[in-house]
Amino acid sequence: MDFSALKVIERGKRGGGVALLVRDTITATERVGNVAGSSFESVWVEVRNRKGAVTLLGGFYRPPGSSRDTEEQIGRQILERCKNNRVVIMGDFNFPNIDWHLISSKGLDGAEFVKCVQDGFLSQYVDRPTRGNAILDLVLGNKPGQVTDPSVSEHLGDSDHRCLAFIIIMEKDRIREDRKIFSCGRANYEAIRLELAGVNWDDVFAGKCTMDMWSMFRDLLQDVRDKFVPVRKIRNGKVKEPWVTSEVKNLVRWKKAAYMRIRKQGSDGSIEEYRVARKELKKRLRRARRELEKALASRVKENPKAFFNYVKN
Repeated sequence: MDFSALKVIERGKRGGGVALLVRDTITATERVGNVAGSSFESVWVEVRNRKGAVTLLGGFYRPPGSSRDTEEQIGRQILERCKNNRVVIMGDFNFPNIDWHLISSKGLDGAEFVKCVQDGFLSQYVDRPTRGNAILDLVLGNKPGQVTDPSVSEHLGDSDHRCLAFIIIMEKDRIREDRKIFSCGRANYEAIRLELAGVNWDDVFAGKCTMDMWSMFRDLLQDVRDKFVPVRKIRNGKVKEPWVTSEVKNLVRWKKAAYMRIRKQGSDGSIEEYRVARKELKKRLRRARRELEKALASRVKENPKAFFNYVKN
């Protein structure tokens, strides 16, 4: 399997440095990364899948004890790349004082980086120590669910850091599949009764343990169902939640518009507007769902079908 080294930064001494290797079968383009004169190193590569979806990958090394100015430079570079891009960032950031469960720093070292993560709406996926008892090596992404199966394994060679492995999910084709459901209202119950009446259960269960008896009983019922209960297909489409009112839709549009303003402007005002919109949407969604469920429960005797359709779905 062949790889290309799109960028290698060597520090000229033990420790540090950044290298990014990309498999030759992957379409990748190097982007300008490192800031001249800075004490940290960064590499950026634009990766494109067969559908044309693009993810920007960033690799970082920040030396221990770097200045606050270096921390601010890293934050500015990351936030700039997060605008209008799907971004995954990885590297050795050397922030032992950051508690990633609480997303907070125990001192000044790391405080600016925590602010960068929060302002960029980034998720941090590494939850186990990567060197000693500290999480120094990070994997961050700015889209929900774009990184899966993160794992921390053993050391590589003489390195005192543990290896990280993870999967990056890029935009995929939407597959519209039909699903089958059994139409119990049109089942041949007379035939089902005759079929089950002809089963000698003593012979079927003879010498079987409880689990084996259950498995045989289940399989037999499924065979009878397949024979006498017709199947109908349902096309999978977008699920419409019954509590999504016009007011909720307006709040969703407001939240999306506020998010786009963050991507374009990145100002404190746009970030605050997004937070307010997100909070208001969550509150209104909870209230709308609660109101719908109360209304269905109060009319359960008059309209039981609506109630049980809601419960089933």
